[in-house]
Amino acid sequence: MPALNVLNYFTYGLGAILILVGLFLVFYKPKNRSQKREMQKVVLHNNLSLKDKIDIINGKNSFGTNAIKNYFFDVKLILAKMNKVDAYPKIRLLAIIIAMAILIACFAIDNPLIAIVLVPVGFIIPFQLVKIRYRKYNKKLEEELETALSLITISYTRTTNLLQSVSECMDTLPPTVKPYFEDFYFEATSVSASLATALVNLKTKIENRTFQQWVDRVLVCLNDRSSIPSLQNYVNEFADNRAIQDELDAEVFSCKVEMYMMIGFVFFTPVLLYFLQKEAVGHLFHDTPGKIAVFVALLLVVVVFFAGNHIAKPVKFRGNKD
Repeated sequence: MPALNVLNYFTYGLGAILILVGLFLVFYKPKNRSQKREMQKVVLHNNLSLKDKIDIINGKNSFGTNAIKNYFFDVKLILAKMNKVDAYPKIRLLAIIIAMAILIACFAIDNPLIAIVLVPVGFIIPFQLVKIRYRKYNKKLEEELETALSLITISYTRTTNLLQSVSECMDTLPPTVKPYFEDFYFEATSVSASLATALVNLKTKIENRTFQQWVDRVLVCLNDRSSIPSLQNYVNEFADNRAIQDELDAEVFSCKVEMYMMIGFVFFTPVLLYFLQKEAVGHLFHDTPGKIAVFVALLLVVVVFFAGNHIAKPVKFRGNKD
């Protein structure tokens, strides 16, 4: 393809991307803390039915078999749990920009066929990165939960007043877990909210069985203070559960490494072929059979990647059911 056509594609594409960014900056209004809190409630509570709330507690969603809606609802839910629900418009804009850039690049190299595979993949990359970041965030959150619950439980055993205990420990809570208890305290001390309701809402925000069992026991303790010492049992479970979870993560990671090595070999082969026989590589990118071969290879890589990640997805140790 002539260099002039490639330059035209690049210019038009860059112009379209700049227009998108400009429109976003014009109409996007950053939200303050109270607005973010309200958005989080909309995602986690206000616009959800009872079934939705139960599904959230169980780590599921309520869109049935609609995989596309499930996927994007999961991303919104993850952002809400990370107290970053207002970032969704930015992520969506980034996804559109990446998809457009890939589409332009496919036309620039004169192989629009591969756009069928690469454009959807490019679009979901930002959303997938949110999920990857959430797994790391959730791992850190669970590590800090052990410390937070230990502090609150010790204080609660002494004071027998949950709100007083949370308030006393607030300044010493780890940074990742602290916003959850700040929101809980704010909701529990507001005029219209009850302590039990605030506890249930706190439970929906953190997907950890031991933590949820701790919350259930706290609900019992509100009416039976003699049960307060039993809360320490759930705190003690955290260390054992995290050790088991680390072992499971290591096994899953070893399986994924093998898959990534196989996929990497697919991309390494054309590079090696380029140094051994440049003409063969030229046929891949300029001849119709070669373009079809590249399309099929990319399609298979994408299918194997997503299927492999689905099969070898992280195993979540739920702890004891009691």
